[in-house]
Amino acid sequence: MEGSVLPQAYRDVLEVLCDAARPLRAGHLVAALGLGERAGAVEGSRSKLKRLVPVDADGVAHRAIATGHERCLASVVGPVTVRRTAYRAEGARNLYPADAALNLPVGRHSHGLRKRAALEAVHNSFDTTVAAITRSCGKVVAKRQVR
Repeated sequence: MEGSVLPQAYRDVLEVLCDAARPLRAGHLVAALGLGERAGAVEGSRSKLKRLVPVDADGVAHRAIATGHERCLASVVGPVTVRRTAYRAEGARNLYPADAALNLPVGRHSHGLRKRAALEAVHNSFDTTVAAITRSCGKVVAKRQVR
């Protein structure tokens, strides 16, 4: 989302959060924004910040955070493990915003590996394509996935 679409107050909050080296508590955020350190300012801001949670396409708010989730990808440099944070809601699938930010594919095979398989398959048989990918990337794809 472009920063100019957001009101100035939201842009200020995003700027402070992006510049912070670690997660901030509401009191520290309010102080950094120059809103004072009185209890009313901190509590009012805290209640507003709690409403800023990821929401999925169905409108379900994902308030719980779980770290340490891993996802394996087959890429042109071999198998890669991506660690990411999950945003959870009861009865809904987890949200992984990092997947979109990193442009990760839905399936197991990376975009580069899919492109290489498609280019090889156009000129060669599936067996030759698998052999070529295995030579350059390691055993990351089987004949069935190339099809």
